[in-house]
Amino acid sequence: MIEAAQTRGVDVVLIGVPQKSLFSDSAPLYGELAEKYGLVFEGELLADMLRSAKYKSDPIHLNAEGYEVFAEGVYEVLKVNGAVE
Repeated sequence: MIEAAQTRGVDVVLIGVPQKSLFSDSAPLYGELAEKYGLVFEGELLADMLRSAKYKSDPIHLNAEGYEVFAEGVYEVLKVNGAVE
């Protein structure tokens, strides 16, 4: 998918998803892919949020507040990297 997007001139931002374990960080695969393809990578946002019951509707999904905070975090990543103003 990354190669298909880049072939078409689409900029890719990779958001790391945590491994399936308690208090885990993003799976190493995401950092490896970001390095290999020269991508903007955010590896902590989702992992940090999933450690807080405040943002979750169940053990693995965000609730409404969580999705709002996640969207704001993604916006910041895009802003810092010049994709939005």
